[in-house]
Amino acid sequence: MIPDLTPRDILKYKKDALRSGINGFEGIKALQLDQLEDAVTKELHTYQDRFDALMRSDPDYKYPKKYADNHFGYWEDHSYNYQECVKILTLIREYRQGNIDSVPPVRPDPAQEEKGKYTAKYYVLTYILDTIVAGRQPPHANEKTKIEGIGTKYFNDRDINLSGNTFRKKFNEIINQDLNSERALLDIAGEEWREKVLSLSQSPDELDKYLKNKQL
Repeated sequence: MIPDLTPRDILKYKKDALRSGINGFEGIKALQLDQLEDAVTKELHTYQDRFDALMRSDPDYKYPKKYADNHFGYWEDHSYNYQECVKILTLIREYRQGNIDSVPPVRPDPAQEEKGKYTAKYYVLTYILDTIVAGRQPPHANEKTKIEGIGTKYFNDRDINLSGNTFRKKFNEIINQDLNSERALLDIAGEEWREKVLSLSQSPDELDKYLKNKQL
Protein backbone atom coordinates (compact mmCIF):
# COMPACT_ATOMS: atom_id res chain seq x y z
CA MET A 1 0.00 0.00 0.00
CA ILE A 2 1.37 3.40 -0.99
CA PRO A 3 1.49 5.73 2.05
CA ASP A 4 -0.17 9.13 1.87
CA LEU A 5 2.11 12.15 1.85
CA THR A 6 2.47 13.92 5.18
CA PRO A 7 2.84 17.74 5.43
CA ARG A 8 6.57 17.16 5.93
CA ASP A 9 6.71 15.02 2.74
CA ILE A 10 4.91 17.74 0.81
CA LEU A 11 7.34 20.40 2.02
CA LYS A 12 10.26 18.15 1.02
CA TYR A 13 8.97 17.56 -2.50
CA LYS A 14 8.22 21.24 -2.96
CA LYS A 15 11.73 22.24 -1.89
CA ASP A 16 13.33 19.50 -3.99
CA ALA A 17 11.37 20.56 -7.07
CA LEU A 18 12.30 24.23 -6.66
CA ARG A 19 15.93 23.27 -6.18
CA SER A 20 16.29 20.49 -8.77
CA GLY A 21 13.39 20.92 -11.18
CA ILE A 22 11.53 17.81 -12.26
CA ASN A 23 14.31 15.64 -10.83
CA GLY A 24 12.99 16.67 -7.42
CA PHE A 25 10.06 14.27 -7.97
CA GLU A 26 12.36 11.25 -8.28
CA GLY A 27 10.87 8.23 -6.53
CA ILE A 28 7.39 9.68 -6.08
CA LYS A 29 4.48 7.38 -6.93
CA ALA A 30 1.64 8.44 -9.23
CA LEU A 31 -0.90 8.56 -6.39
CA GLN A 32 1.48 10.62 -4.28
CA LEU A 33 2.04 13.00 -7.19
CA ASP A 34 -1.73 13.49 -7.32
CA GLN A 35 -1.71 14.22 -3.59
CA LEU A 36 1.11 16.71 -4.01
CA GLU A 37 -0.73 18.44 -6.84
CA ASP A 38 -3.91 18.62 -4.76
CA ALA A 39 -2.02 20.04 -1.78
CA VAL A 40 -0.23 22.70 -3.83
CA THR A 41 -3.46 23.62 -5.64
CA LYS A 42 -5.22 24.07 -2.29
CA GLU A 43 -2.32 26.18 -1.09
CA LEU A 44 -2.59 28.31 -4.23
CA HIS A 45 -6.30 28.81 -3.59
CA THR A 46 -5.49 29.71 0.02
CA TYR A 47 -3.26 32.54 -1.18
CA GLN A 48 -6.00 33.69 -3.54
CA ASP A 49 -8.53 33.63 -0.69
CA ARG A 50 -6.05 35.50 1.50
CA PHE A 51 -5.78 38.22 -1.12
CA ASP A 52 -9.57 38.48 -1.29
CA ALA A 53 -9.74 38.77 2.51
CA LEU A 54 -7.08 41.47 2.56
CA MET A 55 -8.94 43.34 -0.17
CA ARG A 56 -12.12 43.26 1.92
CA SER A 57 -10.29 44.39 5.06
CA ASP A 58 -8.54 47.30 3.30
CA PRO A 59 -10.65 48.28 0.27
CA ASP A 60 -9.08 51.75 0.05
CA TYR A 61 -5.50 50.50 -0.38
CA LYS A 62 -3.76 52.47 -3.12
CA TYR A 63 -2.13 50.11 -5.59
CA PRO A 64 0.70 51.23 -7.88
CA LYS A 65 -0.55 52.65 -11.15
CA LYS A 66 0.39 49.59 -13.23
CA TYR A 67 -1.98 47.48 -11.09
CA ALA A 68 -4.87 49.95 -11.09
CA ASP A 69 -7.02 47.61 -13.19
CA ASN A 70 -5.50 44.35 -11.99
CA HIS A 71 -5.17 44.23 -8.22
CA PHE A 72 -4.57 40.50 -8.21
CA GLY A 73 -1.62 41.05 -10.53
CA TYR A 74 0.04 42.92 -7.68
CA TRP A 75 -0.35 39.83 -5.51
CA GLU A 76 0.96 37.56 -8.25
CA ASP A 77 4.07 39.71 -8.67
CA HIS A 78 4.79 40.18 -4.96
CA SER A 79 3.74 36.92 -3.30
CA TYR A 80 6.76 34.62 -3.38
CA ASN A 81 4.68 31.71 -2.06
CA TYR A 82 2.10 32.17 -4.82
CA GLN A 83 4.86 32.16 -7.43
CA GLU A 84 6.34 28.99 -5.94
CA CYS A 85 2.99 27.20 -6.16
CA VAL A 86 2.61 28.14 -9.82
CA LYS A 87 6.15 26.89 -10.57
CA ILE A 88 5.58 23.58 -8.77
CA LEU A 89 2.27 22.93 -10.54
CA THR A 90 3.99 23.64 -13.86
CA LEU A 91 6.75 21.17 -12.99
CA ILE A 92 4.19 18.51 -12.04
CA ARG A 93 2.50 18.88 -15.43
CA GLU A 94 5.85 18.66 -17.23
CA TYR A 95 6.85 15.64 -15.15
CA ARG A 96 3.66 13.84 -16.18
CA GLN A 97 4.40 14.60 -19.82
CA GLY A 98 7.91 13.18 -19.46
CA ASN A 99 9.64 16.39 -20.55
CA ILE A 100 12.45 16.05 -18.03
CA ASP A 101 15.07 17.67 -20.24
CA SER A 102 12.88 20.59 -21.27
CA VAL A 103 12.53 22.21 -17.86
CA PRO A 104 15.64 23.51 -16.06
CA PRO A 105 15.79 23.61 -12.27
CA VAL A 106 13.81 26.49 -10.81
CA ARG A 107 15.92 28.50 -8.39
CA PRO A 108 15.04 31.67 -6.50
CA ASP A 109 17.10 34.71 -7.37
CA PRO A 110 19.74 35.74 -4.77
CA ALA A 111 17.41 38.25 -3.15
CA GLN A 112 14.77 35.57 -2.64
CA GLU A 113 17.34 33.11 -1.30
CA GLU A 114 18.37 35.70 1.27
CA LYS A 115 14.72 36.24 2.12
CA GLY A 116 14.28 32.52 2.62
CA LYS A 117 16.84 32.20 5.40
CA TYR A 118 15.49 31.44 8.85
CA THR A 119 15.99 34.36 11.21
CA ALA A 120 15.29 34.44 14.95
CA LYS A 121 11.67 35.52 14.51
CA TYR A 122 10.78 32.29 12.69
CA TYR A 123 12.31 30.12 15.42
CA VAL A 124 10.58 32.08 18.17
CA LEU A 125 7.21 32.10 16.39
CA THR A 126 7.55 28.34 15.83
CA TYR A 127 8.40 27.79 19.52
CA ILE A 128 5.32 29.75 20.63
CA LEU A 129 2.98 27.93 18.24
CA ASP A 130 4.45 24.51 19.08
CA THR A 131 3.99 25.26 22.77
CA ILE A 132 0.34 26.23 22.26
CA VAL A 133 -0.32 23.15 20.11
CA ALA A 134 1.18 20.97 22.85
CA GLY A 135 -1.40 22.38 25.29
CA ARG A 136 1.08 24.46 27.30
CA GLN A 137 1.17 28.17 27.96
CA PRO A 138 4.22 30.15 26.79
CA PRO A 139 5.91 32.14 29.58
CA HIS A 140 4.85 35.70 30.34
CA ALA A 141 6.84 38.49 28.72
CA ASN A 142 8.16 39.69 32.12
CA GLU A 143 9.82 36.33 32.91
CA LYS A 144 13.16 37.48 31.51
CA THR A 145 15.44 34.81 33.00
CA LYS A 146 13.06 31.97 32.13
CA ILE A 147 12.62 33.11 28.53
CA GLU A 148 16.36 33.53 27.98
CA GLY A 149 16.97 30.06 29.44
CA ILE A 150 14.36 28.56 27.12
CA GLY A 151 15.90 30.41 24.17
CA THR A 152 19.45 29.31 24.95
CA LYS A 153 18.39 25.66 25.13
CA TYR A 154 16.15 25.98 22.06
CA PHE A 155 18.96 27.37 19.90
CA ASN A 156 21.62 25.04 21.32
CA ASP A 157 19.46 21.97 20.64
CA ARG A 158 19.23 23.05 17.00
CA ASP A 159 22.87 24.12 16.68
CA ILE A 160 21.75 27.68 15.93
CA ASN A 161 24.26 30.43 16.60
CA LEU A 162 21.84 32.78 18.38
CA SER A 163 21.60 33.82 22.02
CA GLY A 164 18.94 33.53 24.68
CA ASN A 165 18.85 37.32 24.78
CA THR A 166 17.98 37.45 21.08
CA PHE A 167 15.27 34.85 21.67
CA ARG A 168 13.80 36.94 24.51
CA LYS A 169 13.73 40.14 22.46
CA LYS A 170 11.91 38.46 19.58
CA PHE A 171 9.64 36.63 22.01
CA ASN A 172 8.55 39.92 23.58
CA GLU A 173 7.88 41.38 20.13
CA ILE A 174 5.64 38.46 19.20
CA ILE A 175 3.92 37.16 22.32
CA ASN A 176 1.45 40.02 22.75
CA GLN A 177 0.35 39.92 19.11
CA ASP A 178 -2.93 38.27 18.13
CA LEU A 179 -1.63 34.97 16.79
CA ASN A 180 -5.14 34.06 15.66
CA SER A 181 -5.00 36.90 13.13
CA GLU A 182 -3.70 36.33 9.62
CA ARG A 183 -2.82 40.01 9.37
CA ALA A 184 -0.75 39.87 12.57
CA LEU A 185 1.15 36.77 11.42
CA LEU A 186 1.89 38.41 8.07
CA ASP A 187 3.18 41.48 9.90
CA ILE A 188 5.36 39.35 12.18
CA ALA A 189 6.90 36.98 9.67
CA GLY A 190 5.84 37.87 6.13
CA GLU A 191 3.96 35.92 3.48
CA GLU A 192 6.04 32.75 3.94
CA TRP A 193 5.37 32.45 7.69
CA ARG A 194 3.23 29.30 7.44
CA GLU A 195 5.65 27.25 5.36
CA LYS A 196 8.57 28.26 7.53
CA VAL A 197 7.01 27.44 10.88
CA LEU A 198 5.90 24.06 9.53
CA SER A 199 9.46 23.42 8.34
CA LEU A 200 10.86 24.27 11.78
CA SER A 201 8.13 22.71 13.91
CA GLN A 202 8.83 19.68 16.05
CA SER A 203 5.23 18.57 15.44
CA PRO A 204 4.41 19.75 11.90
CA ASP A 205 1.37 17.49 11.42
CA GLU A 206 -0.26 18.70 14.64
CA LEU A 207 0.65 22.31 13.93
CA ASP A 208 -0.74 22.06 10.42
CA LYS A 209 -4.07 20.78 11.79
CA TYR A 210 -4.11 23.55 14.41
CA LEU A 211 -3.53 26.26 11.81
CA LYS A 212 -6.20 24.84 9.51
CA ASN A 213 -8.69 24.75 12.39
CA LYS A 214 -7.88 28.42 12.99
CA GLN A 215 -8.31 29.06 9.24
CA LEU A 216 -4.73 30.31 9.04
